[in-house]
Amino acid sequence: MKNNAYVTYMNSIEVDGELHRRLLEGAGAAQPRRRRPLLPAAAGLAAALALSFAMLWAPGLQSEPPSVADPAPGTPVQSAPPGVPDDFVGTLQFPRQTIETDAARVLPPEGYFERELSREELEELFPVGLPALFTDSFDPAVAGYTGQGEFYCLRLAAQGEQQLGLAVSQSGFTCGVTQQSDAVLYRGTWVQCGSDTGGEHWIRFEQGGLHWEIRAAGEDAARRAEYLLGELLPDNLPDVQSLRESDIPEWENRVLTLSEARSDGRFGSFVPQRAPKGFSFESARRYRDWRSDGLNVLYTDGGYGTFELRVRAASEDDAARVLDPEKREAYDTGLYEIPWADSVPQQYAENFDNPVFLAQDVTAELLGRRMYHVEDAGDAAGVRVRLSVLLDDTLVEVSGKGLEQGDAVSVILALLEE
Repeated sequence: MKNNAYVTYMNSIEVDGELHRRLLEGAGAAQPRRRRPLLPAAAGLAAALALSFAMLWAPGLQSEPPSVADPAPGTPVQSAPPGVPDDFVGTLQFPRQTIETDAARVLPPEGYFERELSREELEELFPVGLPALFTDSFDPAVAGYTGQGEFYCLRLAAQGEQQLGLAVSQSGFTCGVTQQSDAVLYRGTWVQCGSDTGGEHWIRFEQGGLHWEIRAAGEDAARRAEYLLGELLPDNLPDVQSLRESDIPEWENRVLTLSEARSDGRFGSFVPQRAPKGFSFESARRYRDWRSDGLNVLYTDGGYGTFELRVRAASEDDAARVLDPEKREAYDTGLYEIPWADSVPQQYAENFDNPVFLAQDVTAELLGRRMYHVEDAGDAAGVRVRLSVLLDDTLVEVSGKGLEQGDAVSVILALLEE
């Protein structure tokens, strides 16, 4: 799946940091249908794409474009990928376009959540039938919903070497790179085409008040993108507006006082009873949605020094990252030189910055091995630390800079005992 062009494209879009932690991805009279929760295998895909289904949408599609004659047939490509007939001749042109990086971002609505669609549910959406390019294999189709359970977005991507994706969203944002003259009439719908610097080809159009985008990369990308467009237009666009979800997960995103944070029924016991010396409470935030549940608490020293707790429901991935405290080479900062990237062995590099330990293994000695002293000009002088602790179904991430070592050890051990 990581070879999928659409995944690469979505991963390139920046999102707000706090909302990323909350999320680290219709009208109609259809009756609500219960759908399967997003499976763990698809959670990685959802984490990468959850916030990015606002389609890149050109302003020229809003108004009536000038009349454009059907484009001349392009040069047929000799080798056709699976699903595209050998005799299919593409007609669309894909000029190189550079998307402006400062375009306005569209964020999902409050309460946004996702569900994976079964193949049967997906096939029901297409009036004529599932497009041939997706018939043999595709990654889990994922639908996004508003906090009221109404359709918000849908993504579907082919597996393997095809590198082909289809996405549709209620919202789009203006990328400001195309003009009305770029649009061409294709089977009764005005579409815009282009290719980016990464070699990916895209087709965008508006239909039924929704924003649609096809993306393809790799060999013969232009023909595959246009062939998929032909399988959708004019009468086989999926009826995404019929998607409803009655099983709506809990959602919250609240700024808390220190007292409210300590009173939280799920994570309040992990808020320290005292701050590190020289530090005071700065902020706290409680968040919960379809894939995350946590509490963040921040203390500062009035300058560059920070002490932060991020407490959340643990995942299977967290358990897989737990280290043996006897394996010092995997986490001991005293064994290596800064920058870690130049000194930590490759086999330990991925988790060295934030190792996970079981609560019963965390001692003053272990904490000391995770602490190191920094005197960088223009930053907080003193001890720095970062690690995560697994307590049953809860993960507590502790990070700080500008600390006193003995005092920081005392505060961390105390909050793990509470």
